[in-house]
Amino acid sequence: MKIKIGKTYIYISKCRMKPRNQFDDLRRNKQNKLTRKKIRIYEKNDGCCELCRLRFPLSELQLHHIKPVHLYPNLISEESNLRLLCAECHVKVHKISAEIADDMIFNNVKGLSNNKKI
Repeated sequence: MKIKIGKTYIYISKCRMKPRNQFDDLRRNKQNKLTRKKIRIYEKNDGCCELCRLRFPLSELQLHHIKPVHLYPNLISEESNLRLLCAECHVKVHKISAEIADDMIFNNVKGLSNNKKI
């Protein structure tokens, strides 16, 4: 479609100028799927954080993956692996998870070093 504004012509096209690559489509599909899951969980929980049970608007709640995505990429959009948390609780959960992991590593290393000292 061609529109004339003064002496200038503006061309408007319905087709994309640059085709998206496959990675962009894959990322966009995963993000859309997670957004739909977030809305579904939000409605199921009546807009409450699953940890503190306080009510928040959808935009202030975050999805938490119980099993980490980097270890279980196939569970990225499984509802059984998702929890809806407020930002404060989400930070607490990750802080606790990191502390537990550090304690486990420390205890294992400590146990190994005690076994070597005879």
